Amino acid sequence: MRKIVRAAGPWEYFCRKVAISTPNKCWEWQGSCGTPGYGNWGFGHMQGAHRATYILFNGEPAGLVCHTCDNRKCCNPSHLMDGSRAENQRQMVERGRSAKGEQHSQAKLTKEQVLEIYKAKGSKRSVAKLYKVSTGCVYHIKNGSTWGWLTRNSSESGRH
Repeated sequence: MRKIVRAAGPWEYFCRKVAISTPNKCWEWQGSCGTPGYGNWGFGHMQGAHRATYILFNGEPAGLVCHTCDNRKCCNPSHLMDGSRAENQRQMVERGRSAKGEQHSQAKLTKEQVLEIYKAKGSKRSVAKLYKVSTGCVYHIKNGSTWGWLTRNSSESGRH
């Protein structure tokens, strides 16, 4: 007689792959992890375990799924929040998790220069030429996809 194996759904998969603890502690991913240390959720298609957990408990996020606990393996839904790239970068810098801005090994600009570019009038090409960076660099600074934590603080404080 053949044994019938029932495929696990997302909830069963989650329960097998996460060390569920008390409500306030981190629930660590027990499955495989990618290079940056985030869990890999491979149910359906590969994605970050924290993102898949957020979707399972809260539905599709509007932006990134960020950790409030700074634990990349954490899948506790109460430690996850829907956030933007700029919010995530700002938290990383505030919490000392990443060398952002001038401290990044490949940074070519100072904070002051970035703020000048962010506020600069004129074409991207002319601004890029002035600061010896690409037009793409100027574009990303102006739309907040790079240095967003700095430029967002600048515009919120009324300096823009």
